[in-house]
Amino acid sequence: MARGEGRSNICEAAVRLFNEQGYDSVSLRQIAAEAGTTIGNLTYHFRRKEDLLAAILTDLHQGFSGGLDRSLRGRDLVARLLELFVENEANHARYPFYFENLSQIMTSFPSIKAENDAFVRDLYEYYRWAFGQLVRDGWLSHKADGGTPSALAYVLIAMQSGWVQASSPYRNELLPTIALPKAAATLLRTHVADAMLAEYDEACVEAGIAG
Repeated sequence: MARGEGRSNICEAAVRLFNEQGYDSVSLRQIAAEAGTTIGNLTYHFRRKEDLLAAILTDLHQGFSGGLDRSLRGRDLVARLLELFVENEANHARYPFYFENLSQIMTSFPSIKAENDAFVRDLYEYYRWAFGQLVRDGWLSHKADGGTPSALAYVLIAMQSGWVQASSPYRNELLPTIALPKAAATLLRTHVADAMLAEYDEACVEAGIAG
């Protein structure tokens, strides 16, 4: 297959242009040229620019959801949660056009909002399950039982969704800059059982989250 004829190559070209110029400023013809293909081939895969955006976000969500493993326990589950915090930051860096303008995109594209809402629901349920499981595994304090797993999951979802938006504290030059993985790991640490703190800190170092 010649360069540019694949769906994935078109999506990658679109992401590059959306990041550089913004979603609204990029045309399908520009994307076709960047991908090294024809407008006819592009519209064979994606009839509208919105369809292309939806495909990019579906790939993003599916890639992240692939890490929501419910077979893990104990330290392995802690390590996976920390990996998800790091992966979320990596996604912010790879798709800034999306995360920095999330509110506008959700308002402009109801079908994309519906898919995003479903993804957020699944991620919330995974976090809620994971925190409850870690209480049962002895990693989180039993004080974190009851309603805390739900509240903690809710807060983490809000952090991950809005961390890099223009109006977020992260963008306030009057405040210190704190990386999302560090903030999320620190929040989770406040609920870690005393006996597991040293091992939790080791897991953070292994995940590349600075102390």
